[in-house]
Formats: sequence, C-alpha cells, structure tokens
Amino acid sequence: SLPPIPEKPLTSDTKAHLFLCMLAYYLEWHMRRSLAPLLFAEEGKQPSPASPVGPAERSDQAKRKDCTRVTSDGLLPVQSFPDLLSSLSSLTTSELSFKQIPNHRIPRVSEMTPLHRKAFDLLDFQPHPAPGLATSPDPCSSPKGIQPSQ
Repeated sequence: SLPPIPEKPLTSDTKAHLFLCMLAYYLEWHMRRSLAPLLFAEEGKQPSPASPVGPAERSDQAKRKDCTRVTSDGLLPVQSFPDLLSSLSSLTTSELSFKQIPNHRIPRVSEMTPLHRKAFDLLDFQPHPAPGLATSPDPCSSPKGIQPSQ
C-alpha cells in the first residue's frame, strides 16, 4: 500500500516505489482474469452494470461455482486468489547429492497436481524443468571414437 503523497515534489525513490506498486497491481489484475475459471470470480467479459454505483449482478455460472465449489467443468475445486497462490507456492525444486559421489547431483521437482497444471495452462506459462545433471565425466566410459574390445 502507498502512504499519502505529500504536496512537495516526489523523489526518485518514491517514483520507483509507485511504479512497482502499479506494476504489481497490473500483474495481479491480469492473473485474476486469466485464473478466473479456478476462482470464485466471473469468467469472460462482464457486461456493463445497469448502474455504475449499484451492486453488480452475478452471472448464473458464477452463482453455480459459489454453490458447488467446483469449476465449471466439475473437475477441480474453486479457490480464492490468495489460496491459489499459496497452493502454487508449494512447488519446489531441490537438488540431491551423495557423499559417496560428490560430483553427481540429481535435480528433484515436486509433483504438480491437476490444479497446478490447470493454473499454469490458464496463465500460458510452464515452469522451467529441473536443471540438467551437473556431473563430471564418467571415468569408466571410453573416449570418443574408441570402441571397447569385445
């Protein structure tokens, strides 16, 4: 949140902070629109309300999601935006290493649930795969071009 802006000219730090806050709000707005099928939110373009100051009328589809607590296709639970972000934050990448083989590391990615996959599909974003194995050359393998004797 932003503190009240004083009457005096803004410093470059305040301008940078304001820019980052606006960028964060813009990103959240886009994410909420893209993830609407998984949220307690209207999907698609909302019609203009009859009165700009009156309460917005919820669509039948949104009311159905509120009652059933599942997505329109009936496959996934509907969530609030903070709950969905919390679920997505549970994805991790770690690296396993062994004392016996110090130069070999094995990347391990936590398992994505159907909810994670659907959220990333709606955002048109796929998380990066695990980094490649960082290994030293195998001392038992033969050099290029030399075939082991049979």
